[in-house]
Amino acid sequence: IDWVVILPICATVASFCFAFLFTFAQVDGTSMYPTINDESTVFVTYMEKVERFDVVVAYVSAEDNIINKTSSLDYSEYYIKRVIGLPGDTITWKNGILKINGEEIEEEYIKLSIVGSGTSFDGIFSYKKDGVLQPTTTVIPEGYYFVMGDNRGNSIDSRDIGLIPFKNIEGIAKYEFTGSGIERID
Repeated sequence: IDWVVILPICATVASFCFAFLFTFAQVDGTSMYPTINDESTVFVTYMEKVERFDVVVAYVSAEDNIINKTSSLDYSEYYIKRVIGLPGDTITWKNGILKINGEEIEEEYIKLSIVGSGTSFDGIFSYKKDGVLQPTTTVIPEGYYFVMGDNRGNSIDSRDIGLIPFKNIEGIAKYEFTGSGIERID
């Protein structure tokens, strides 16, 4: 009789946690390598405020994002990327050098050997609001974020699909579970 009482309580607590506190997500692809490996599982929390350089899971769709030749976005999916730009920021990324608001930023989480020849970004932001393409801007508007993969030469990100609306950020990836153990994502 104890199991009859304990199992529904455990199921209710687990459902609450996965609905409102955290979840786990499977990574498919190498756009965040070497920070996160392909086929890893990440622990994602819903409870923290999004800050610069957080790794987030974001919902990307044709309604909220740009479709162009490089993105081939024709359906909705989840992306895992690093938040580079916040509302009010200006961003450029050329020849492996990131500048935020005109200041060169050293990206300690990137290995220069894998930056490759990824798409440069000249600081002109594209985005959609309520499904409508907005005029381009050089300043990230309120409620939007600029995200990039750590593997800059092999990442479809805000350079290709435009800015990510805050409402589409599902949560912040905090830990990676790999075959060799658990590692904190920085």
